[in-house]
Parts: sequence; C-alpha cells; structure tokens
Amino acid sequence: TAGRAVYRYSGSLALALLIQISPIFSYTLLDALTSFKPEPMLMWAGLWLGTVMLRDVADAGVQVVDDSPYTLRNRATLYGAIIGFGLAIKFTFLPFVLLPLLLLSGMRAWIIYSLATACSLAFFTLPALTRWKWFYKNFVEIATHTGAYGSGSKGILDLERIPAQVKQLLLEEPH
Repeated sequence: TAGRAVYRYSGSLALALLIQISPIFSYTLLDALTSFKPEPMLMWAGLWLGTVMLRDVADAGVQVVDDSPYTLRNRATLYGAIIGFGLAIKFTFLPFVLLPLLLLSGMRAWIIYSLATACSLAFFTLPALTRWKWFYKNFVEIATHTGAYGSGSKGILDLERIPAQVKQLLLEEPH
C-alpha cells in the first residue's frame, strides 16, 4: 500500500497514515464510488506513481544515482507501466508523462520508458480495440481545434478566449 511505502522510506507514521487515508478526503472519489467513473482510477495511478517516485528519491537522498542496467530497465519499465495505465484511463493524465523523465537519466532510460509507456497504453486499451480508430480521430480533433471536444476553429489554443473561460469555470464549477 502507499502508506506502508511512505512509512518505509520516510519513517514518518503521521505522513504514512495521511497518505493511506487521503482517498476519503476526496469528494470526487466519494461521489464516484456509486458508479464507474475514471477519476478514482486516476487517483490510484497518481498515488502509485507518487509512491514509486518517492522511493526513488528517498533511496538516493535527492537524486537517483544508481543507474546499473538492471535497475535502470526496471525503473523505466515500472514508470512506463504506470503512465500507460493512467493514459488508458483518461488522457488528462498526460502531464504526468513528464515526471519520470525528471528521475530517469540518460537516453537509454528515456527510450525504455517511452516503449514501456506505449506498450502499457496499448495493453490497457485492448478492451477497446475495436474503437482505437475512433479514439485516435477524436484525440486529433481535440488536439487541433480551439473549442471544447474538438469543436471550434483549427488551432491549438485561442488565447483571446482564455480569460472569459477561466471566469466561467470559476463561477460555474461548484468544487
């Protein structure tokens, strides 16, 4: 469990208990327990990633220095598996792709990590294999249009709309 790993590497029982019970403080998670939603699974992916990153940082003080091929391959593969899982759940996990790159040093580690992420993403999306083409088309539409869900004009970001959208988000979003 995450709490046990935090206790093992930090020695702090209070921090370990806080990490272990943190899911009950999430309104989103408690709300989602009544039906299937991806957000609770994203939270578990984030906790898993954070626990592995904490272990790597704690093992070396501040910076990971053990780059033997076996350890390097295992760490890069584990990060890839976690990130691929998170991306398969929901693409809002995309920013987390960068975090392991901070702890993995060298081009070899980055290549292993990238391949592991791609394989993990493919594996965890196998149940939706017949919809891969549709998902790809949707992702491209969302990434190349300025509106919500791939609508709007072609472009990456409409800077003029951002202030109004931030205001709308703050006023209309209850949480």
